[in-house]
Amino acid sequence: MLYYKFQNYEEFKNMFGIIKHGNGVCSRKNKILLAYVKDKRLLHEAVEKNDYTLLHISSMAELKKTVTQRIIISGHSDNSLRYVLELDGDFFYSRNLETDSLKGLCEDGDTKAIRYINHGNGEKVFKMKAGKLYRSIIQETEFGRTLPEQVVTYLCEEFSADWQVYTHSRLPKNTLHVDKDFEKIYSSDWCKGDFSSCMTDKDYYDFYMDSVDASAAYLTDEDDMVIARCIIYNEVKDQDGNKWRLAERQYASGENDILKRALIDALIKGGH
Repeated sequence: MLYYKFQNYEEFKNMFGIIKHGNGVCSRKNKILLAYVKDKRLLHEAVEKNDYTLLHISSMAELKKTVTQRIIISGHSDNSLRYVLELDGDFFYSRNLETDSLKGLCEDGDTKAIRYINHGNGEKVFKMKAGKLYRSIIQETEFGRTLPEQVVTYLCEEFSADWQVYTHSRLPKNTLHVDKDFEKIYSSDWCKGDFSSCMTDKDYYDFYMDSVDASAAYLTDEDDMVIARCIIYNEVKDQDGNKWRLAERQYASGENDILKRALIDALIKGGH
């Protein structure tokens, strides 16, 4: 049975085609997504329920969003999963695990772990690595147990990265700024550590002040040192004439991707 329909071969190649790397090694794009849509159990369930929604997922972002929601729904509909874990605005369900008023944030500031109560162990408070805990949550749900291992691993990796962004953004030492102080974000006197930027201390920032409609966006720590920065172009038009704010040229202390994601997350939540 053909259960995944493409417009043409070009569409298939764009989604799942072969990538040739400079070192001569080839790899297939979206291997995780391909493993998901080829899964026999998924096809069986789609036929049985006459619901092919999950088989029509066409991107990793859609896979993450859709499957996460199905995990939440599956947990909510299982009466044996009576405890709730509120994590980054989403509500997951478990037989024994629950978050308290801190909503998973660790008191010791550990951004890679989640604080939780284990009702199966004397209601004691513990913490666990975010990815490991999320895997446990997934496998407690009926839907989660049907997922291919590649997909579960991908979801846990994505959740871990998102959790670090969430916890970084909740730390009081990080402050978001959106202003015209381009000199500050390109000065080694104000940037903490190495940003690996060729424009640092070169006095090229006048371009952003005089030639384009742009803003400087950056996070500072408790010492008012810049730990992540980017440039926001305030009026960018797409091919349809729609206007957007475009955040580009993202840099962070030690090239830390978590800090970059924390900056973008703060900008989105701040309405910038």
